[in-house]
Amino acid sequence: MNKVRVLIYSFIIIIALCVWLPPAQSSSDTLRFVIVNPEIGNPQTVLASFKPLMHWMSNKVKRKIEVIVLPDVEKTVAELEAGTIDMGYTGIIDYFKIQTQFQIEPLVTIVQRKKPSYTSCFVIPLKFKDKSLKDFKNTKFGYTSFHKVVGGLYPQVFLLDNGYSPKLEDFFSEVKSYYSDISAIYDILKGAIDACAISLATLNTLKITSPGLVRNLHILHQQEGLMFAPFFNRADMDSALKEKIITETLAFSKTIEGRQLLMMFKVDDLKIVTDKDYEADRQRAIRLGYISGEKK
Repeated sequence: MNKVRVLIYSFIIIIALCVWLPPAQSSSDTLRFVIVNPEIGNPQTVLASFKPLMHWMSNKVKRKIEVIVLPDVEKTVAELEAGTIDMGYTGIIDYFKIQTQFQIEPLVTIVQRKKPSYTSCFVIPLKFKDKSLKDFKNTKFGYTSFHKVVGGLYPQVFLLDNGYSPKLEDFFSEVKSYYSDISAIYDILKGAIDACAISLATLNTLKITSPGLVRNLHILHQQEGLMFAPFFNRADMDSALKEKIITETLAFSKTIEGRQLLMMFKVDDLKIVTDKDYEADRQRAIRLGYISGEKK
């Protein structure tokens, strides 16, 4: 999961570097790309890891790219309103929050196992396989996230669907976040936590690579169709510019270098997405109280 997260931030830079900014869009030679509330606090971390690729892309674009980090939705919306941000990336919840205050649109997202979505699982020790959700009230719980805010809308939806408050702290005695599924699995096997929410993709991979890690785990519940967060653009972006961003980003993913990068991180591809693709997650966010029903 850490590798996927680094890849996401890598493609943030790649998308930015692919863009030719026409004079009609801005008098500035700089395209500004924001990373909102990231787990990786400095995009220079990504640039250092992918320096050869970034150098190649920069030579093609011949344009300065400014990648900035902002800590929250409020500052991001203020910069969008001031016209100082063109594109960006954040977690799915913050994406919806920004969308209620400023008109942004999804561009592309990553594809894993041929889908732009993932399945999250509520995992417990195998010895507790006959128990139900209610038996885990006031126990220790862990979850993995691409983002500082709970990365997806699970397991909050699972709690809500079973008649409980969706706030994790109201149900569990202790809640711990992890940057990787493997760390959460180790802790549940050691008894440091009693249950955790991790991706089905990780479990399926470990069944092949490290079957001993998952042999004593049980999936109590799983939720399909949770979308990976999109890269986004201002809705008032020049349509030709947006089309070029999409075209160049997808073209890069088809190059030898792009395919090697995708394979390295076990990600299949990139995919164009629209607001319609995110409607199910948007409705989940409304149910959970993260946003109202209105978009800007």
